[in-house]
Amino acid sequence: MAGVDRFNFDLLKKRNILLASAKGCNAREVAEHALALSFALAKRISFMDKMLKKDNWVPWTPETMLDDLKDKNIGIIGYGCIGREIGKLCKSLGMNVYAIKRTPMPPDNIAEFIGDMDSLDYVLSLSDYVIITLPLTPQTRGIINEEKLKKMKKLLF
Repeated sequence: MAGVDRFNFDLLKKRNILLASAKGCNAREVAEHALALSFALAKRISFMDKMLKKDNWVPWTPETMLDDLKDKNIGIIGYGCIGREIGKLCKSLGMNVYAIKRTPMPPDNIAEFIGDMDSLDYVLSLSDYVIITLPLTPQTRGIINEEKLKKMKKLLF
C-alpha cells in the first residue's frame, strides 16, 4: 500500500510523533501489480476462469475476444514514482502513455503527453485503460467518477 491517507495526522502531531516516508521504495512492485490488473482486464481472466470452472467453453466471437495491450493508450493519473514505473512497463509493451501530473512537464522518453489536472478530460478521451496513482487527499478524493469514466474510449467488451 502506498500513501499516507490512513494516518491520523492530528493525533501524530498531538503526541509529537514524526512520520517518515520511503517515497518510491515500492514503486516497481506497485507498478507491476497495476499492470497485472490491466492484463487481467484485457484478457478477461476473471470471466474466463469462472466459465471454465463451470465447464463452459467460451467460443470466439467479437464479443468474447481478448484485448491486446500493444498499441492501446494508457492514461496514468498521477505521474510520480509509481506512475513513471507504470509508464515504463506499458511503453515496453508497445502502449502509448498519456499522463497527468500536478506540475506539467514536457513529454519524456516514456509519455507522449504529460499535462496537469486541467488536461484530465483530454487524457481520458484518449485512454483505453486508466491507472490512478494519485495520493488520496481531500483534493483528489472522487476525482474520477462516472461522468469522467464516460469520457474514455469505449472497450470492445
